[in-house]
Amino acid sequence: MYTIGIVIPYFGKKPISYDAWEATAVANDTIDFYIFTDILEIKDNRNIHVINCTFEECRSMIQKVIDFEICLESPYKLCDYRPVYGLAFKDWLKDYDFWGYCDLDVLFGNLRHYFTDEVLKYSDRCLENGHISLWKNNKKMNTMFKYNDRGGENYEQVYKSPESFYFDEQAGVFTKCLINGVQFCAPVPLRDPMTHCDKFYYLNENQNDQYVIYWEKGKLYAIHPDRKVELCYAHFFRRKFKAAPVYKSIDSIKIVPGLISYNAEVVESDFDVSEKKGYSWKS
Repeated sequence: MYTIGIVIPYFGKKPISYDAWEATAVANDTIDFYIFTDILEIKDNRNIHVINCTFEECRSMIQKVIDFEICLESPYKLCDYRPVYGLAFKDWLKDYDFWGYCDLDVLFGNLRHYFTDEVLKYSDRCLENGHISLWKNNKKMNTMFKYNDRGGENYEQVYKSPESFYFDEQAGVFTKCLINGVQFCAPVPLRDPMTHCDKFYYLNENQNDQYVIYWEKGKLYAIHPDRKVELCYAHFFRRKFKAAPVYKSIDSIKIVPGLISYNAEVVESDFDVSEKKGYSWKS
């Protein structure tokens, strides 16, 4: 089995969605997650490995592999540096076939169902967004961010600026990958509820159709009254949630707009839940 190590630098406050993320990450027990954080409430848990460090110490790890002075003034800017993680965190990732990164506002399904050995055998990279992305652990992929010959943002411009360029996605290394012959795996089903709508819906579908996101026994689903779709992962970009307390082990997770519930069944009223507040793509 191809080995996978995922790196998540995260600083500040423990996310409200962390318990849900943790449960779905632990269920993917053949993948290792390394969290670099100053949040003391986040602890090791089976395949989740916590490296306690400050933001400044994390910045120093990244600076060591860039040969000019970088601009990294806030944790949010770390997104632009994700393509550097294969080098910056090589002491933790050197023995893995693939390394990657992910957000903490996601829930995972059974990742190995989609990232099989057959898929990884012929792939240099899996998924192009920052929600979760896997990179083959070799020199070409670990230095892809430096490819400035054709297309994509110039990494020196990105790393000398305090602005966010979304360099880890379409504006940066995705373009570099495409024009430099990187082999992507086939698309996988994901759920990315849009921030400007009060319902959870699929792109190109009726925005009034509500889906409930439900995780159980290591599998993740988008549930509609007349259909149920298994997902690789679900992303909740800048959504605001309240979370029910976790009193015991998490056997299931249910998410509707505005609320994360644990060990609760999907009921008919879940499909009528909506959020009054709209969300913007901007901070």
